[in-house]
Amino acid sequence: MWQALQFCLSASGLGLDKYTHFTSPIRRYADIVVHRLLLAATSKEDKAGTKENLLGNKELEELCNHINNRNRAAQHAQKQSTELFQCMYFKDKDPERDERCTANGVIYSIRTNGVLVFVPRYGIKGAAYLKNKEGLVLSCQSNKSCSWKPGCLQRFPDRIISIPAAGESVTLKLFDHVTVSYTSVCETRGGGG
Repeated sequence: MWQALQFCLSASGLGLDKYTHFTSPIRRYADIVVHRLLLAATSKEDKAGTKENLLGNKELEELCNHINNRNRAAQHAQKQSTELFQCMYFKDKDPERDERCTANGVIYSIRTNGVLVFVPRYGIKGAAYLKNKEGLVLSCQSNKSCSWKPGCLQRFPDRIISIPAAGESVTLKLFDHVTVSYTSVCETRGGGG
């Protein structure tokens, strides 16, 4: 394995004579802020005894909040973009006939009303519900057909069990391999303007 090497080089592309490297400052504005603070902290005081460009705690807190908000907004936009293109991909496909609508997945989390599944084929993570909004639970028959029936769920740290009043129970465990079928449920969300 290669060892990381630390070395000094010019940072003229950043408009700075000196800088320290945490992660790529081109990718992370927070690192540029740290570079500026280090530069200000190590610079000489002016005639009034203050250091130039050294932000106070309040300004730093506001700047950190702004950076965090922008980061969350970027992550949200990325998630919405991914969901849009996934919807577009599955939109005109018939899950009963198109094999691209069926894929293998792995359960990676047990939730209150179902499981979270990762599907490597499409790089998709999503919820698979064992209890619907009406309070009905999933019941599967021996022919692999499933339907919603009255019943209850039992949740444990490593598994969840759907127990319908009639029909066979369904047990899903953490890291089980499952087959999922996609149907396009793209909803239009209104935005402010």
